[in-house]
Amino acid sequence: MIGKTVEPWMGKAIFEEWYKVDMASLNSGHKQHFEPYMRTGKDGLVRWFDTVKIPFTDELSGQDLLLVIHRDITSLKEAELERDSFREHALASQKLEMIGVLSASVAHDFNNMLTIILASSNLLTSKHPLDPEALFLAQSITKAAERAAEVVSMLLILSRRENVAHSYFDLKPLLQETQAVMRASLGEKVQLTFDLCSKALPINGNGTMVERVLINLILNARDALPKGGSILVKASITADPDGSEFVTVEVKDNGIGMSPETLKKAFDPFYTTKPLGQGSGLGLMVAQRIMEQHHGKIEVESRLNEGTRFILKFPKAQDSPSASPVSVAVPKAKLKEKTLLLVEDEELVRELIQMSLDSMGIKVVLATNGDEAWKIFLASERQVDCVLTDVVMGGELDGVSLRKKIFEHSPKVPVILMTGYSFNYLQNQGAIPGNTDILHKPFLIETLREKLQRLLEK
Repeated sequence: MIGKTVEPWMGKAIFEEWYKVDMASLNSGHKQHFEPYMRTGKDGLVRWFDTVKIPFTDELSGQDLLLVIHRDITSLKEAELERDSFREHALASQKLEMIGVLSASVAHDFNNMLTIILASSNLLTSKHPLDPEALFLAQSITKAAERAAEVVSMLLILSRRENVAHSYFDLKPLLQETQAVMRASLGEKVQLTFDLCSKALPINGNGTMVERVLINLILNARDALPKGGSILVKASITADPDGSEFVTVEVKDNGIGMSPETLKKAFDPFYTTKPLGQGSGLGLMVAQRIMEQHHGKIEVESRLNEGTRFILKFPKAQDSPSASPVSVAVPKAKLKEKTLLLVEDEELVRELIQMSLDSMGIKVVLATNGDEAWKIFLASERQVDCVLTDVVMGGELDGVSLRKKIFEHSPKVPVILMTGYSFNYLQNQGAIPGNTDILHKPFLIETLREKLQRLLEK
C-alpha cells in the first residue's frame, strides 16, 4: 500500500469525500476525533469504525503529515446496541408491570362500575321499547362496556396476574365459528379461506382466549391488505422430530409484509406500525402470553411485499375425557318459582342486579355482607334455592367463606360467586366446594340467567 491511495479499496466517490476531510484536518493544525460510523464491506458484513486524525510536522523533512487511525469498534458497538435494546425491554417490562399492578388494584372497583353500566343498558333494552336511535345508543354503551372489560382482562394477562381455566376441547368447531364471524368483518376485497384437516384438533385450553388470538391475527392480516388480497387459515396435526404432536394453526396473508427491523420488534410491548389511535401495540404480545399459558408457542415469518405467516402450535391433548352417559333431558327450571339470596355490598350494583333478577320473576332476599347473609340464611323460614354473592366484602365473611359455611350446612344449595378480581384471586382462596359457579364482573343479564338455569335445573 506504500505510495498508493486507498481509492481502489473504497471507490472513487468515497475516496474523494475522505480526501477533502483529510485535507481539512491537515490544514486545521489540531487533532480531530470523528463520530463512529459504519461501512458495509464487499463480504456484506457491516462494521463500525472510530477515527482519529492528527496533523503533525515531520522533524527530519519538515513535511506536514496527517496521522489517521481507524479503530474497528464493531464488537463494542454491538454490545452498546444490545445494552440499549435490553434497557428498552427492561423499561417496557417495568411499564407493563406497573400497569399490571394498577390494573389488579382497580379491577374490582372498575368491574363493579362496568357491571352497573352493563346492567343498566341491558335492562334499558330488555324492559323498555326504544326508538331506533335510542336503541343504537344503548347497544353502543353495552359494546363499549364489554370492550372496556376486555381491556382490563388483557392488561392482567400481560402483567401475568391473570391465569385462565383450561379444559379439553376440539379446536375445529371454534375455527369454523370464527370463520363464520370473521367473513362479515373483512369486506369484499379480502378473501378468507379455511383449510381444516379431517381429524379432530384436541387441545387443553381456554376457548375464549384462543378465539381472541385467532381474531387478532386475522384482523392484523386484514390490515396488511389495504388494497385487498387473501387470508388463509390452515389447521392440522403436526409432529416435531422428537415425536411431540401439536395442533398447528397457520394464519397467512399475501399483504405488505414486514421489514427485518419490524419483524424483530413484532412482539415487543407497545410497538405498533399502525397510525396513532388504531393500534395499542399489545395485541401480539397478548397472543404470545396466551400461547405461553397454553404451553404452546407462536412463530412468525414475513418479508416486505411478500406477506406474513403466523404459526400457532398447541400441544395436542392425548387423552380425551371419558364419554359421559346419555342423560335424559331435564325440563328447565322455572325461575319464577325460585328464591335467591343476593349478597352485595355496593348499593347501586345490588339494586341493578335485583332489578335484573326481578325481570326473570325470581324472588330476591337482600344482604349487604357475608355476616348478614349467613344470619338470614339460617333464620329464614322460606327456602333459599340459590345464593348469588360478591366475593370481596366487608365483615368477617367474604364470599368464599360464606360459600363454605353454606356448603357445610346445606350442600345442595347452589352458590354463584361474583367477582371483579382476576381468576387468580379465587385460586388463592383454597378449594371451593362443588355446586358452585363463578360469574365474572361485568356480566350480561343473559349470562346470569344461563348460570341460574343450569344450577337450578339439577
